[in-house]
Amino acid sequence: MGTHEHGRARMGGRSSGDAAGGPEISEGQLDPLGTAPPVLTCRVQYEQQSFVVQVSNISERGMFIPAASLPALGSVVSVHLVCPGGEDVVAEGEVRSTGLAPNPIAGIGGFVIRFTKVSSGASTLQALGKRRTALLRQEDDPGTKLTPLLLLPELSLVAMRDRISRYPLSPLLESFIREYEAVGMPHRNRFLWKSTRMGMDVVMLPSVNPDLKPLLNDIKTLGAMADVLLDDLADEKQDRERLETMIGLFSHRLTGQGTVSVPVGDPYLAFASSLWERMWDMIERLPRYHEFCRVLQYDWHQVINSMRYSLLVNQIPALQNAAEHDAYVPHNMHMMCNATLDLMCSPGVAMAELGPIRKVALLAQELGRIGNMVTTWEREIMSRDFTSGVFAHAVDQGVLSVREIESQPPRALASQLRHSGVETKLLLTWERKRAEVLGLRSSTRVDLDAFAEVLDEMLAIQVALRGII
Repeated sequence: MGTHEHGRARMGGRSSGDAAGGPEISEGQLDPLGTAPPVLTCRVQYEQQSFVVQVSNISERGMFIPAASLPALGSVVSVHLVCPGGEDVVAEGEVRSTGLAPNPIAGIGGFVIRFTKVSSGASTLQALGKRRTALLRQEDDPGTKLTPLLLLPELSLVAMRDRISRYPLSPLLESFIREYEAVGMPHRNRFLWKSTRMGMDVVMLPSVNPDLKPLLNDIKTLGAMADVLLDDLADEKQDRERLETMIGLFSHRLTGQGTVSVPVGDPYLAFASSLWERMWDMIERLPRYHEFCRVLQYDWHQVINSMRYSLLVNQIPALQNAAEHDAYVPHNMHMMCNATLDLMCSPGVAMAELGPIRKVALLAQELGRIGNMVTTWEREIMSRDFTSGVFAHAVDQGVLSVREIESQPPRALASQLRHSGVETKLLLTWERKRAEVLGLRSSTRVDLDAFAEVLDEMLAIQVALRGII
């Protein structure tokens, strides 16, 4: 609709909250310590549409607007949020996600805007954002109160997929992808590897030396491929013997002991060993390798442990529980390894900052795992790979029983999960953990505001892969 701006006056003399039957909101209800979302009256305008609606899901970055008619992604929307007890919010925003598939909030009637211009009420939005963060941290069920605010940076998932498909790869990665295609799983296609490499460009500590980024991100992509080779044995093939053989091939670089002895006649393991050795040869060239080598070795041991746990859950589904899943499985996202590699290329980061940066990386890894779960669980359920945290959380929430997971047809399970609200709760957890990243600003000189924007783009890339990988 262009740049329409509302006046500062209350709509219709009295507040439109009165006119629309909404509750009057006192000063205390804007207090971030409140225990329930505010219910505020909002006038919404876009294109030829204009309506008044009650809204509850608001942060300083954007808001969810309930609606039956949905604007197109990228549409400009003007809002006038009436806030008794605080300054009204007059703002514009772009539509970033809607209740239409393939977005993760499919089935919810409405759309999310990200504010692009706030003419008044910035302090009100800050208070509402603090209230929302406090609600996300509550131990009771935030999914009964809140809708995820998916403020994705890519306006069109079609455009994101096109961007991924056109992403160029180095000759080194092209060579390893061809070798993987000869021995790996058919659904691990070139689109996956392109999105992985593009993601490495996106999800990176801002402290990395720019001159080292091409080498560093090729290394990290090879690490992701090694991760996938382990994962396919643990989840897809559920082959414990070969998984342990591969771990043995990797152990020399992680412990400094033993030698590499590749089994004769197993091209899968031969490729894995070749990739692993080439990757570590490249890692040894990074400037701060010797400072962080033992940290990286430790991180890889956590990746390997996550694979062993995944295999165990697939073979003994009664092990399913959210606590262990959330403790072990996120390490298969490989993001702690990547953060350590980033530090090997970050000349300005002092060793004293290692602890806070590791905490940021761990949160980012958990965010990556949630995005991965939302992206891949439907494919995994069809192949009866039940290591996705969607299943562990569904069991913990009483949505599914272990017996149902073991006995029900995959399509029945998928339908049950799709309407269970489990995805919504996971995405609200994603939003809370993103806020935790920003809460660590004072503990490191790394620009965490920039890094939080990176996490949004990571989720956008993951959402674009839904139904493809």
